[in-house]
Amino acid sequence: MSKESLIIHHIRRILPEFRCKANCSDCCGPIPFSKYEWKKVKDKREGISIKCPYVNDNNRCDIYENRPVLCRAFGAVDAAYLTCPHGCGPSEKLSKMIFRKLFLAYRKYC
Repeated sequence: MSKESLIIHHIRRILPEFRCKANCSDCCGPIPFSKYEWKKVKDKREGISIKCPYVNDNNRCDIYENRPVLCRAFGAVDAAYLTCPHGCGPSEKLSKMIFRKLFLAYRKYC
């Protein structure tokens, strides 16, 4: 495995998982992908609005299993800028400080 993929897999293991509100795409906007994450997306789409190009007509994510780290972090990290507008999130969020350290490593590959 490449260093990039190891970092991404490590972050994914650490981020707490939770269920979003059904058919909600309120936090889905343009998000950067790392090269590794982009390679995993088979259907390459270009954004034409402020919404993510992978949000379908049912407000669901077409690449949910391969969504980038930032999408996974939204609602799962204890930081105001990553808070779900509907209050969704895990009972214990990842601390902002830990996520910041992980994200600095991740950013090298975006």
